[in-house]
Amino acid sequence: MAAAGLLGVLGSGLLRGVLIGAVLSIIMLLRRASRPHTTELGRVPGTDYFADRVRNPENVREPGVFVFRTTGGLLYFNVDHVRTSVREGIKATD
Repeated sequence: MAAAGLLGVLGSGLLRGVLIGAVLSIIMLLRRASRPHTTELGRVPGTDYFADRVRNPENVREPGVFVFRTTGGLLYFNVDHVRTSVREGIKATD
């Protein structure tokens, strides 16, 4: 974003360059917020802690329980993505 802002300032002037950087930052923020990271959690063997099963395949599922985490807030524009992730995770546990 800094490079885009700098190139905008150099190519279009100060006001337009700052505006270009601000608009691109808002677009990037909305893009990240619309698709938050989601994952299934599993119990770390020998502990009471839960961690990401994708990064740590040795973590075990709790029988009869689906433990799920999203790293972003639930907002009106990302609920479909989170709901789809939850449904896919539940189907994978069956």
